[in-house]
Amino acid sequence: MSMLKGLTFTTAPKAANLISPIEYRRNKLVANLLEQREIAQADAEGRELTITRKRWELTETGEKKRVEVAKRLKRWWSKDADGKVVLVVRWGAKLLELNGDKTAVVVGDTTKLVPTLDKLVAAARAGELDPAIEKANKARSTLRKGKVGA
Repeated sequence: MSMLKGLTFTTAPKAANLISPIEYRRNKLVANLLEQREIAQADAEGRELTITRKRWELTETGEKKRVEVAKRLKRWWSKDADGKVVLVVRWGAKLLELNGDKTAVVVGDTTKLVPTLDKLVAAARAGELDPAIEKANKARSTLRKGKVGA
């Protein structure tokens, strides 16, 4: 114990505080948009895209084993009644309100999908989608508070 007397102690800083919550959410949205861009690029080239993730599964003997499984890919675009491609941006299960209360971008045809996603990535990196993310988070938190009290 006498060897520790000469040392000065403090609490260790948390690693989670290295980036702000706003930057964390922005980076998460950019990563999801880049994944959608990858899917769109693969569709345009006519190839099948498989993204894998790792998870733990129990074997027959009851041991835990880390395995790679294919991630289910959900496309954020579809065609409307006129045949135009319409793109939405998701934050979890919610659609982000990109311009006022508008939740979709009319792309036109599939050849314009990748450049549109590039513009959305640039907008997200510049912080232009931060208010939409914040609004979606507030709506989500009020729902959670309502369920807890019920």
